[in-house]
Amino acid sequence: MDQAASPPARHGHDASALNLLNELIYQCAHAPYRHQYAFVLRGHPEPKRVLCELFLFRLWLTWAGFGHAHPDHPALGSYGNATLASRASEARGAFELHHHVRLGTQLDDDWEALVGDRFAAYDRFFPPRATLPEPVNFELVSIALGHRLCDAANPVLTAQLALAASRQYAELRLVYAAD
Repeated sequence: MDQAASPPARHGHDASALNLLNELIYQCAHAPYRHQYAFVLRGHPEPKRVLCELFLFRLWLTWAGFGHAHPDHPALGSYGNATLASRASEARGAFELHHHVRLGTQLDDDWEALVGDRFAAYDRFFPPRATLPEPVNFELVSIALGHRLCDAANPVLTAQLALAASRQYAELRLVYAAD
């Protein structure tokens, strides 16, 4: 009888973790990008495109944090998970309204391909099922993000992005640990 009760308990824990992830994904839409990333946006010739890239990066970082906190969660099998895709699409709509920008105009209309491309690019440096990251992972993924934001490599920008990413990740770890 105990064995029959175990799967629902595991499923309940999985559902709770997934609900938290969904909430955090939605919060990506309302992040204060203009304040947190003023160092990138100030004077950039395409600030709306940068906002869109930062939103996609925050989505990925939220997903990566989830993968580190819950490495055996069934949702990690694919980015195409219907619940995650639905929540990310809702977050996209909220982001566009909140920040007065359209991702399709700034980047690419194919949302699934766009998310898949960005997640795969960042996962190369910081896989979601990896053990706890080292600072070098934040630097590498920040180099990848920096190249999306600017044409040339910029060590100061990379350092600032790595610091911002490590702070955001630390906050995510606290939230996931409390779950």
